[in-house]
Formats: sequence, C-alpha cells, structure tokens
Amino acid sequence: MDKISRLKSEQREDLVAYLDGELDGEQSRAIDQALVGSPVARHEVEMLTRTWEMLDLLPAEKAPETFTHTTMQTVLLEEKTEPSVSLDQYYPQVRLVGMAFIWLAGVSVASWLGFTISNRWVQNPTDQLVEDLPVIQNLELYESLDIEVGTGVELLKELERTGAINE
Repeated sequence: MDKISRLKSEQREDLVAYLDGELDGEQSRAIDQALVGSPVARHEVEMLTRTWEMLDLLPAEKAPETFTHTTMQTVLLEEKTEPSVSLDQYYPQVRLVGMAFIWLAGVSVASWLGFTISNRWVQNPTDQLVEDLPVIQNLELYESLDIEVGTGVELLKELERTGAINE
C-alpha cells in the first residue's frame, strides 16, 4: 500500500496564492505534483475552493460614506503624533548593561582587594636582598680586609679607615 503524502506546511500556506494563480512556475509545479500524488492534498484544495465559493454567497457590506474620510484623518493624525518613548521597551537593555557594570565593578574590587592583601601580608623574598644591597656590593672589599672576626671595634675602625663605612 502506498503511503499517502500530504502537503508540506509551506505548500499549505501557498494554497490561496495557488488558487488565485499568483505563484511562480516552480512553486506552482511543486503543488501540482503534490496534488497529483495525494488524494488528501486534493481534498484540502477542494475544501478551500468551496470555502471561497461560500464566501462569495455572503452579502457584501458597503462602507458608510464617512469611512474613507475618518480613516484618512486617523492615518494623518497618527503620522503627526510622535510615538511615545516608554522605559518599558528599553528596560531589558538597561538591565543587561546594569548587570554587566555591576559584575565588572565586583570583579575589579575583588581583584584590587586580593592584590592589596597579598602585597601587604605575603613577604617578598627579594625585599631582603634589596635591603642588603650595599653589603652585597662591597662584599669583596670586606673579604679582603685582614681582621679577626671576633673584634667588633677594630672591624669598625678598619672599615672607616678604608672608606667602606662612609659609603
């Protein structure tokens, strides 16, 4: 038994244009092929045709004489008035920008606080080297002195005599 094919949703949307002859050749051929191969599709077209025929049987309403005049006045009035700007339409964008700013500020404060805490409480090992730099620079001079280690006053006098203490 052959599978009954139905119209695709795009083809179903174009049925009115097909019946009015407003489709281009390719779209019209696609619907023709679907109608040839599907009794369900032919039934849909037949029902739509009957619906249009029944609409033609309804009495036509005639618009009052003032209809055109009032419609044109309404259109002109709407063109003259500027649309009102409401914060409701911009609220999602403002909220998104505000949330991004708050996150950015929070991350910045957390980064600054982390840097400040680690800079103050964690001791840098190079700080001691910077403090001892004059001693390290004159180390060869100190080693060349022929003084006993245990004599503190003589060591200071010798350092003063060589000029190492004055630097």
